[in-house]
Amino acid sequence: MNEHWGVVGELSGTHQAGVPGSAQFLLAVSYNASRRVVFDAGASWGLNRNSADWSLFGGVTVLLGRVF
Repeated sequence: MNEHWGVVGELSGTHQAGVPGSAQFLLAVSYNASRRVVFDAGASWGLNRNSADWSLFGGVTVLLGRVF
């Protein structure tokens, strides 16, 4: 969206023979507080009965140093 804020949407799922498949929609936002710190939060919703109804998440990513 801009230098600090971002939004993402994602459809995902699983399929394996002999096991019920799952499908979900995820929506998340992120805030870049600096070049080293990013905060994110979001929610996901199940799209079929084999998926969790909904879930919330949040997190922070901190760059401690560069490997390469």
